[in-house]
Amino acid sequence: MTKIEQLDKVRKGAKLEYKGNKIAYDKIMIGIRGLNKKINNQKQEREKRMVILNKYETVEEVQDAYGYGEITKDEYYELLTKLEYAEFYINNDVTPENIALDILNEFANRLSSDIHTLRIESMTNKERERYNKDLQDTADRQKERHQKLKRGVNPLDC
Repeated sequence: MTKIEQLDKVRKGAKLEYKGNKIAYDKIMIGIRGLNKKINNQKQEREKRMVILNKYETVEEVQDAYGYGEITKDEYYELLTKLEYAEFYINNDVTPENIALDILNEFANRLSSDIHTLRIESMTNKERERYNKDLQDTADRQKERHQKLKRGVNPLDC
């Protein structure tokens, strides 16, 4: 087997692995979007529960509401705790979904990096040169926009 044939074989293997990783990445991203939606819904539910808290600004008000039967015993203890940690409760409630999302995001980031590497490895020299030129052109345009912004010129006006 010649060196060119070996390189073609490696490139084909990299392309196949790239495609497989891309499919896996796309599936993971579907899961991530679903988890994000569920987490946002949970946050909205917590915010709705906070509306109850906003009704009661002090421990005394919560005690009165419990005494008059407006809230249950569980709600009473929850309200006392939530009054103390109201802002934290809305924004930082750790759920299994939050943990799963962190794990999937970390895995997706690694997979994305692998996909990029495999994409580069599967390119011919000519494709790689064109890819690097496109990257350099993009970097040059971004640098030019940044320079215009520093001078106070809106790059969209040019």
